Amino acid sequence: MNRQRTLLRIVLGAALLAACAGGASARVVPAAIVVMQGDALGPGTVSSVNTPFTDGAGRVGFVGALDDGQRFIWWDSGPVFFSSDALPEVLTGGESTMGVSDTGGFIYSPAVGGNDAVYTHGGTLLKKTDPVPCLPGLYSSFNSRPTMLPNAIAHWVGGTATTPTGSTSNRHLFRAVDPTDPETIERLLGGGDVIEGKTVKTTASNFNYWISDNGLHHIHILDMDVAASENEHVYLDGVFIAQEGQPTGQGDHWSSFDIVGVNDAGDYIFTGDTDGPTTTDEFVAFNGKIVVREGDTLDGVTIPAGAALRAASINNVGDVLHMWGSSANEYLFFGPGARLAQSVCLLATGDSLDVDGDQVADFVVTDFNASTTIGPGLDLADGRMTHQATDPTRAYLDVDLSPIGMGTGGEAIIGIATSPAPREEEGRSRDLVRGGSAASAVILATSAPGPQRGGTIRYRLAEAAAARLALYDIAGRQVRLLQDGPAAAGIHELAWDGRDAGGARLPAGAYFLRLDAPGASAPGRLVLVR
Repeated sequence: MNRQRTLLRIVLGAALLAACAGGASARVVPAAIVVMQGDALGPGTVSSVNTPFTDGAGRVGFVGALDDGQRFIWWDSGPVFFSSDALPEVLTGGESTMGVSDTGGFIYSPAVGGNDAVYTHGGTLLKKTDPVPCLPGLYSSFNSRPTMLPNAIAHWVGGTATTPTGSTSNRHLFRAVDPTDPETIERLLGGGDVIEGKTVKTTASNFNYWISDNGLHHIHILDMDVAASENEHVYLDGVFIAQEGQPTGQGDHWSSFDIVGVNDAGDYIFTGDTDGPTTTDEFVAFNGKIVVREGDTLDGVTIPAGAALRAASINNVGDVLHMWGSSANEYLFFGPGARLAQSVCLLATGDSLDVDGDQVADFVVTDFNASTTIGPGLDLADGRMTHQATDPTRAYLDVDLSPIGMGTGGEAIIGIATSPAPREEEGRSRDLVRGGSAASAVILATSAPGPQRGGTIRYRLAEAAAARLALYDIAGRQVRLLQDGPAAAGIHELAWDGRDAGGARLPAGAYFLRLDAPGASAPGRLVLVR
């Protein structure tokens, strides 16, 4: 059989007319195999693959292993790094969680010379026993959960000790603005920090986090030094948005949190359990409101009692991919976050894949490989990136496949298309809201400053309110506050001269806007021309 080796554009068709059935009435789903166990690759043969991630353009990246023990980094259509490339440094192993940039930069977490590390396209960024540049007197004790933004800014969770070989005494979220230069490492958050009068535990792992592609939003599950029944918190952009033991608004209370995600607009998801009946306690929340629960029926599939959320991801247009599994079957659903109860079932164990486009089944999906203990498990790319209806949202998965007829199967990274979720009219911004209230603020349009003209930013408020409009660079740094104070209802137009808060001319390139009003936030983007 002649399998595809790169992910082509795939549009769902008649093969997806039936609902997911977990093998009872299995469908043939169009898909592409990116790489599979047993494939010849570089100096060896693929022995395993890990969770796939995406860059800002939706291209896939992941860590894989060869039969000789080497690891490789895949980006887009092929490997960009083998661990032997690092010699004379000896790299072994590698966590599933990793990240890729829009230019093929990467970060992952191998051991370097036997010391737990984060390693990038520029070499070793930080390893156990190294002094931590931003924390004088402290040494790295472990490095884990690395991720990378489209602009190559890297984040990871790392431990520190008071001696080079000492035990971990604290844990931190680190950022490297230049992932090739350890001197750019910064500490963003960690044990001992005080948030809303509560202290982050130094003994907690605090592994589950996500940073939006534009770097403006940060969501994190934090373990705070309060009563054990109330210690888990969901943190977003400096504040807590949910706390263990507090009401969910649906008659029960938050009990635990597992997976988090946030997009460029500030829309967010988190998953976990409530203290409600065990048959309905597992949930997905969008912007703080539970939208899907264990026991719900989605696209004709009832999520069975005892099912667990294996993975979840939100993209920059507010679509959510969520994977559920029980002892019998596993299901992958996709839908718009605010209407996630209308999700469609994209794939289930027992479904067949057509990987060569002849509408004949080639493989059966026997297992979804995703675990919340090693990372988010999914990373959903944006759809309609070229603003064409035929450019679908792309979902990449780590699955086990069994061949139909002749051939061999095994673990594989596959790509499938999703039906585009409903969109607003082309060229118009969405109203973006936290907490589920009616939208009150939206950026309508922007025009970029050029050499001979000024730029304008138009926004609308549904009612008079205190409004804050700020401009950020691609690293997430605020460069200009354009509006901060009372504003009347209606459409407003602001001029921007292409300068920062100090009056200096900013360089050409992409910039991001954020409009905040009570109960709502809205994004914008513009390109500065010089």
